[in-house]
Amino acid sequence: MAAKGRRAALPHRSESSSGLDKVALYIRVGHSLRNRISQGEWEPRAQLPTIEALAREYGVALVTVRQALRLLSAEGLISSTRGRGTFVCADTEPAAHSAGLRAAINDRLDLPTNCSIRILKRTNTSHLPPHFVPPNAGQYPKYVAIEKLHLLEDEPFAYMTVLVAEELYKTFPKGAERRSKILRLILDGGRLSLRRSHIEMVVTYADDDMARQLRCSPLSALVRIRTSRVDASRRVVLCHDAYYRGDRFIYSTVEEGVELGRSSGVVLPAPRAIRNV
Repeated sequence: MAAKGRRAALPHRSESSSGLDKVALYIRVGHSLRNRISQGEWEPRAQLPTIEALAREYGVALVTVRQALRLLSAEGLISSTRGRGTFVCADTEPAAHSAGLRAAINDRLDLPTNCSIRILKRTNTSHLPPHFVPPNAGQYPKYVAIEKLHLLEDEPFAYMTVLVAEELYKTFPKGAERRSKILRLILDGGRLSLRRSHIEMVVTYADDDMARQLRCSPLSALVRIRTSRVDASRRVVLCHDAYYRGDRFIYSTVEEGVELGRSSGVVLPAPRAIRNV
């Protein structure tokens, strides 16, 4: 629970095109409470603080907290009983406790048995968006673009657009992308050697279409992972944008024997020379 006397963090208001500056305060409080439940701060069947306590913690009016709690109640995350208080529903599993989500997100090759893939669309293209092409990398003549959802027990947790070189896609078993991650299909085929990977992770927010696909509220927090994989021919063979629901995202890794003092590989621009005036 948040430390006494400190306000809980709300999604930051921004003057950018994200639209967060236009989000009603009760929705922002609702996002915060949802994330706290997701991260296991309140376990299933646990009682939430009173409306008065939450209002003090967030520095908002009582009506704002009531509206936020109604949002979570409509989503089936909490239930309220007059005279008893507000409780996390018994069947609400915090993302932090979900072994299935951990495996599905952190294993680059395989999905657990209770996960599935839903293909939304396949298209062909001759050009990759520039953000997928790292410096000193080339492109294949054609790519197959696959839009898909990854689901855990029929609940979507990730939306992805994957582009794979067409000549490689044609070697996959028919319909295999409905059952396996693309990188698994590539490596199982043993037809190429990956030279390097470029991976970028940022926090963004769901627009109306993304919210509909992922069954979350508009402007809910998402984690976008953008990946480009370059093969031995120095061409992008596979790239994707993966959008994970922020309340269902778990990144987990183990480091052993790591020299933390060494460079992470991030290249910073050289400082500009100072000219004498």
